[in-house]
Amino acid sequence: MGKFYVFLSVVTILGLLSEANSACKAPDKVIKRKKKVLAGCLKKGYQSSLEGCVSGSGKPKRRQVKACTEVEKQLASCDVSCIEKVDGKYGPFGEWGTCSAACWGGSQSRTRECNNPAPSGGGAGCVGEANGVRACNENVCPVHGGWSAPGEWSACSATCGGGTQSRSKICNSPAPANGGADCSGEASETQACNENVCPVHGGWSAPGEWSACSATCGGGTQSRSKICNSPAPANGGADCSGEASEVQACNTQGCPVNGGWSAPGEWSACSATCGGGTQSRSKICNSPAPANGGADCSGETSETQSCNENVCPVNGGWSAPGEWSACSATCGGGTQSRSKICNNPAPANGGADCSGEASEVQACNEDACHCNNLLSLGCWRDEFSRAIDGGIRLRGDWEACRAYALARGWNIFAIQYGNECFTSANPNYQRYGRSGDCRDGRGGGWANDVYMIQCNGQ
Repeated sequence: MGKFYVFLSVVTILGLLSEANSACKAPDKVIKRKKKVLAGCLKKGYQSSLEGCVSGSGKPKRRQVKACTEVEKQLASCDVSCIEKVDGKYGPFGEWGTCSAACWGGSQSRTRECNNPAPSGGGAGCVGEANGVRACNENVCPVHGGWSAPGEWSACSATCGGGTQSRSKICNSPAPANGGADCSGEASETQACNENVCPVHGGWSAPGEWSACSATCGGGTQSRSKICNSPAPANGGADCSGEASEVQACNTQGCPVNGGWSAPGEWSACSATCGGGTQSRSKICNSPAPANGGADCSGETSETQSCNENVCPVNGGWSAPGEWSACSATCGGGTQSRSKICNNPAPANGGADCSGEASEVQACNEDACHCNNLLSLGCWRDEFSRAIDGGIRLRGDWEACRAYALARGWNIFAIQYGNECFTSANPNYQRYGRSGDCRDGRGGGWANDVYMIQCNGQ
């Protein structure tokens, strides 16, 4: 009976070894049988290297050890130990960590551990993520102001002796926003500059008193001096510019000068070319001229002498012209003349006669004639019992007599005895009375109807 049991055990182990070749390919029930076989080996005292295996106090036989070792290898290849297989599960998440940003959006995380339970005995690990992440602090960030780079230093307030200069910066890098704080500190800074000692340029002292004038009148000179000590030049400063002494004119008022005559000028032209005239010449009180209270020249400035005392020839000169003569026509154009005499003066002492003509003629009464009216002058007579002395006697009525007179520019004619016409350029007649008096026959030889021809409405 004991032999049978031993044999059965070996057969069983060999069968399990055969199955173990495909242990990882078999379902879990095959793994369980292999573990039971290993458990039997452990009871017999088999020393297994698998985790968690505890051996009994016995001592297996060599064949049993071989079989147990093969089972152990199969289980080891399938990552099987003596520990019971437990799948891992996560425990609860921890607290959320600190947000990665205080504003504008950050992230924060939390973790959990795979310990509830932890995987063991070849159990599966925890399913899912061990870490959780979420957004946080998505509010707008305040922007605190930041200074820009400072500008250039200003020009120094002094070229030497110590001055100051400044430069400024602007709170715009960035400018404060969303409630952020302004830039801290001052926007401008000041520093000392050009602290080197200044050169001192020399300056003149006030000038001294003027010296005595070199002349009492007529212009002299005087001088005065000054010193380069106000201030004296120092630290490489320039000396005083200009001269240390100055000169000015003095007592420039002229000295008294008594007048003296210049040489006399040329004689003037004679006041007459003949018959005796005068001429003069002058001199001027300018050699020298009196000045500064000096005396004038004594004597007269001009002198006169006779000249051209020979008898003068007298050239003839025309008198003023006389009155114009009566016009030769009362209308239609006539002529008139006037004369002058060579007696203003008459030529004498070989002087020349008057030049030109003694008489002159001009046109007159050039208006067109309209002589249609006759003015009765009454009854007239002359000393020879004719109406007009020296007149021209015509046969004809008064119309023919008028035409004859007009043709010659005459304007008076007379009719005697009704058919005798008398007219003349210069009639000489005397007024006797009205025309009716002539017709009365008194005095004998009387002319009837003396007429004046009226032209152009006269």
